[in-house]
Amino acid sequence: ELANINDRSADDFAPAFAPDGKTLYFASARNGGVGGNDLYKATLDANGRFSAPENLGPAINTVGNDNFPGLAPDGTLYFSSDGYPGFGKLDIFKYDGSQVTNMGAGVNSAGDDFAPYFASPTMGVFSSNREGGKGSDDLYSFKKKPRPMVTFYVDGTVLERDEKAGSSTPVEGETVTITGPNGQKLDVTTGPSGKFSSKLDSAQTYNLLTDRAGDFTARGTVSTVGRYPDVATLTQQQNDIRIPVTLTLNKIAVNVAIEVKDIFYDYNKSNIRPDAAIRLDTLVQTLQDNPKINIELSSHTDQRGKDAYNLKLSQRRAEAAVAYIVSKGISKSRITAKGYGETRPIVMNPKNEADYQRNRRTEFKVTRIDK
Repeated sequence: ELANINDRSADDFAPAFAPDGKTLYFASARNGGVGGNDLYKATLDANGRFSAPENLGPAINTVGNDNFPGLAPDGTLYFSSDGYPGFGKLDIFKYDGSQVTNMGAGVNSAGDDFAPYFASPTMGVFSSNREGGKGSDDLYSFKKKPRPMVTFYVDGTVLERDEKAGSSTPVEGETVTITGPNGQKLDVTTGPSGKFSSKLDSAQTYNLLTDRAGDFTARGTVSTVGRYPDVATLTQQQNDIRIPVTLTLNKIAVNVAIEVKDIFYDYNKSNIRPDAAIRLDTLVQTLQDNPKINIELSSHTDQRGKDAYNLKLSQRRAEAAVAYIVSKGISKSRITAKGYGETRPIVMNPKNEADYQRNRRTEFKVTRIDK
C-alpha cells in the first residue's frame, strides 16, 4: 500500500529498497523539504504498510536537488545531487552515516551523472549524459577500486662490536626475539650478513632483543604507529613499507670502563635526580639482561675543589647510584660502588667547561663473569 507515501501535489520518484528489504528510499519534490527535490525514506511493517515518509534531513539534503537514491549491499547510501560542489550538474555522492563524499572524477563528469545501481557489492551501473555517449542518457558501468594494501616489515641487521679491534661484524644464525604489544613473541634467525626480516602489524610498537654468549644483550624498538601512508599517494595495489633497524652486540670485556651518559648531579649533592634515574634504568636493564656479570660502578669529579672532598663526594654519588639500582631488584652482591674523585680524568689539562664536563662522569666496568 503506497497511498500514505505518495504526495498528490508533487512528484515522487526513483524508489530503491535498502538491503533489508523493508526500508524504501525515494526522491520527492513535496513541500516541507530542505530544497528542490529531497530524499525520503519509509519503513514497511509486518502488515505490509509503510510508515509515514521521513525526510533524510540537512545532513544529506541540500537547497538544490537531491535525487536517485541507490543502496549498496553494505547499506551505504548513494545518490545524485546538484546542491554540493561537484564536477558538473548532477554528481553522484555517497553518505557513510557521518558525511557526504563526492565520488570523484573517476565517476562524475561535466554533465549529469545519476541513478547509481549496484549489481553486486563491487560493481554496478549509472546513467550519464556526458559527452561521448551514444544517445541522450547512456548507461555506464562502474567497479569499486579495491583499497590499496599496505604491509609493514622490519628489516634488521645484527652486528657484533669489538671495541678493542675497532670493528663490527655481521652475525649469522643469531636469534632475534620480536615482542608485540600484547606480549606475543616471535623468534627470527639472521641470515647471511646478519640480516633478518619480519612482517609487522600497523599502528603497533615492537621490542626487539638478541643475546649471545660473551656479549651484552642488544635491544631495540620499532614502531609502525603514524607510518600508514595517505591512500591517495599509493599507486600500487600492494605496498610494502620496510623499517630498518640495527642491533649491536657489544663484546663483554672485563675491567674496561663504559660511560653511562648523562648522569648529572646537583652541585655538591649526591641524590639521584629524575633525569639521572632514567639513564640509570638503562644500566638496570643491562644487568637484568646479563645476569652473570658483576660490575663496579664508579663516579668521577672534575679537578676543581679539594682532592679529599672530591673523593668523598664521588663515593657518595657512586653509593647513591648503586642504591638506586639495588632498589630496582638487582642483587647488591653483583655491584660495587667506587668513588675516584679527580684521580682518573679523561682530559688531563681541562681548558673549558666542556673539558670539565667530560671528567665529571659515571662509569661501570665488568669485574667478573660468573660461570
